Amino acid sequence: MSRLAWRVAWQRQQYDRDLGLTRDLATQTPNSRDQIWNALLLFARFQNLSEAQKHSDQGKALLSEVETLYRTAIDQDPENPSVWLVYVVHLARLWHIEEAEAVIREAR
Repeated sequence: MSRLAWRVAWQRQQYDRDLGLTRDLATQTPNSRDQIWNALLLFARFQNLSEAQKHSDQGKALLSEVETLYRTAIDQDPENPSVWLVYVVHLARLWHIEEAEAVIREAR
């Protein structure tokens, strides 16, 4: 039911509600997919910040939470290559190429 609720909130552009629902779902289930969805939505919020906000404590906190969610997803489903890939893509979007390469080596 929670997955449906956050999708409805997203469609209605109720982003704060949507993030709250995905955060709750990510903490309640051991499903790596829920961690990834929450990370993707939080990163979308980060991308909508101004440049000054991205470098503020708020932006840093969002990125830290995204990182934690990806790492949790990897811990929950380490044999799933899609989980690793989405994290590597995230790092590449941030131009953290050396870190992305390290994650690729770790995945092997």
